[in-house]
Amino acid sequence: MSAFLGSLVALYTPGGLTEEDLCRAVRERDVYVDEFSLTLQDKCGATTKIPAIVTIRVEDKVPPKIVYPAQNRTVECDGQGNTAELSAWLASHGGAWAFDNCCDVTWTNDYSPENFVYTCGKAGSVTVTFTATDCAGNSSPTTATFQIVDIKKPWWDQPMPGDLVVECDQVPKPPPVRALDICDPEVEGSFQEIRWPFPWLLELLWNTVAGEGSKTHLGRAVNLAKKKYTRRNLGRRLG
Repeated sequence: MSAFLGSLVALYTPGGLTEEDLCRAVRERDVYVDEFSLTLQDKCGATTKIPAIVTIRVEDKVPPKIVYPAQNRTVECDGQGNTAELSAWLASHGGAWAFDNCCDVTWTNDYSPENFVYTCGKAGSVTVTFTATDCAGNSSPTTATFQIVDIKKPWWDQPMPGDLVVECDQVPKPPPVRALDICDPEVEGSFQEIRWPFPWLLELLWNTVAGEGSKTHLGRAVNLAKKKYTRRNLGRRLG
């Protein structure tokens, strides 16, 4: 008898479902209860009815499927942290898309400003893990990196001094100049004085470098300015 009833359960097809039940997708925590009677009859025609109740509970144990993983994003430094581009990238889950077999997907991420690794000025990168979670708590992660690069050269905040013709003992001091950079507020500048072997030329060089990280090369730009002093007195050499 028990084997017979077991075979009936194996062949069981739910009944009593409404039109709404048949037309919508199965969801987590759905419960279907079907009550019916089994009628048994022997060779002599005697019958008996056995009431039966079948309860079906839907459980979702399958995590969402990452159809399109998150994509890395590289942007040019704007000096303000590129907040608009970063916010849009986070809001779109890095371009990721996931599908779940049972219910809608909710996205979260572990972004934190403290995780941003700065390489030079406002340039740097942050790695973010986006997690797709369904209504049953099953989740799938995808990871990508948002990178800010500095590719623009620094510039001088004033025109470079022009050439001068002066007496040997009247060489003026080099004027102060300042360099600016959109990504690095503290541009490193240097000054160099070059004395050529012939006695009538003194060359001054101003150099500035910005945008170079210690480990990752994010771009290197050099501005060069020259100033020449020509000596009238050709009989004396520069010491």
